[in-house]
Amino acid sequence: ALIQMGLKASQRIDIKEQAKPALVRLRERLNETVALSIWGERGPYFIHIEESNRQITIGIRVGSRGSMLNTTAGQLFAAYMPGTQVEELIMH
Repeated sequence: ALIQMGLKASQRIDIKEQAKPALVRLRERLNETVALSIWGERGPYFIHIEESNRQITIGIRVGSRGSMLNTTAGQLFAAYMPGTQVEELIMH
């Protein structure tokens, strides 16, 4: 029941639109590409990208899944997960 409530609440809030102003400010401040990700079953999924104005940018695509160990997003999620869950994800 709690999961259903959470899903219904998240459908009313467009997290991308809520986060976009902060992402734009961060991109402008650092002049780096920034990405918004959510946790999927086995890693971060990128749901919004704000690209830097540099000639060469990193190639993240909206909808792609990143590695838990080889992306900053994955490492951040792992830092706040229980250690046993992180170990299980790494082993599989």
